[in-house]
Amino acid sequence: MASREDKILYVSYVYSEKVNLFLIRALFTLKTSINFHDLDLDQRIEVTSDGYISGFFDEEELTKFSYDLSEQFKQDKVCLISPEAFNNSLEASNKIGDLIDKFIEHGNILENPDRVKRGFLSNIIR
Repeated sequence: MASREDKILYVSYVYSEKVNLFLIRALFTLKTSINFHDLDLDQRIEVTSDGYISGFFDEEELTKFSYDLSEQFKQDKVCLISPEAFNNSLEASNKIGDLIDKFIEHGNILENPDRVKRGFLSNIIR
């Protein structure tokens, strides 16, 4: 089970039926919020005028993008926070300090396989 001590990239997302795409509404780690305009996005991915990262046709694309960002920010795991998980976390939190624990509890925690492999290999090479 993931814990607050883990290096996790939190990705809050929504699905827009209007544009038939998944949109990222927030990216953060325990230490920082990530400004979308500071990211190096490929041509198909964009920051929308209302402040979302857009361009993901399915959850698989969203997950791959999240893994790539977790690599860039040196995070071992990704926590995908769906709208339902976000709302459940808010409802279950008694104070702001509980939110991270609730995101871990209600979100979808995924190990970044590239980070795990790299960590394993670097331990062997030492």
